[in-house]
Amino acid sequence: MYLAPAGVFRSAGAGGGTDARLTVARGGAMLRGGTHPVAGTPPTAVTGGSVSVRMSNEAEEGRVRSETPTEAERQRERMFSGVIPLVMRRTTVLVFLMLLQSMSQFILENFEKLVTEHLIVPLFLTMLVGAGGNAGNQAAVHSITGLVTGTYSVRDCMSVVAKEIVTGLCSAVLLSLVAVGRVYFLYDPSEKHGDNYLQLCVLGVTLSLFCIVLTSMVIGGALPFLFEMMGLNREHAAPCIQVIMDIMGVYITCQICTYLLLDTKPVAVIPMKPHGNT
Repeated sequence: MYLAPAGVFRSAGAGGGTDARLTVARGGAMLRGGTHPVAGTPPTAVTGGSVSVRMSNEAEEGRVRSETPTEAERQRERMFSGVIPLVMRRTTVLVFLMLLQSMSQFILENFEKLVTEHLIVPLFLTMLVGAGGNAGNQAAVHSITGLVTGTYSVRDCMSVVAKEIVTGLCSAVLLSLVAVGRVYFLYDPSEKHGDNYLQLCVLGVTLSLFCIVLTSMVIGGALPFLFEMMGLNREHAAPCIQVIMDIMGVYITCQICTYLLLDTKPVAVIPMKPHGNT
């Protein structure tokens, strides 16, 4: 007689085939004859503890798989998570910058006579303030990258500003040379303001561009360090320098062009009398 331990008996089956029967032996049940009643082979015992552990592990794996988000779910979560706080933070900064940029209205109102009598100012104003914003943004991004990567620290502010002064002088000279060719060859107002008016226009645009580019690069290089010392987000320095230079660019251009152009008067055009009239 064969005394089986508590557990489950699995027969290998005749010829090593499939299982013939599963018999649960509880509390030391006996199988008569010492062999499997169906296949005639000694039973293979699998204890109840191992079966329960295996089933528990499989259930746990299934639960983990069901709770683990898929790649698509993770992408959706990354796409839409934190949208509202991000919109609020960005919109607050953008509203402030928009209102600050609208201050250029008061500057242009003070120089209304210059703007209305000399079209050179509004025609090239976007080029001038745009160049200043671009130059300042480049300097600001350079400083921000250095602070993020650890290349610069707050103590390096003055050395960075000194470097931006040298870089700004070189860039301002090169851009001014390009502006000379742009205004001289592609703008011709001499028929309204006399022969030397074109040279004054070239000088006004060139000087304005030089001052704007140099100022924007110095301020743009220093602004991220200032934000860092004040505990503000240094990433906001890039849009801030563009708005600041829009306002300063308008003011610098109007001041220089007022000094050079406001006293010049348009040449009066005398209408020709038709032939035959007395």
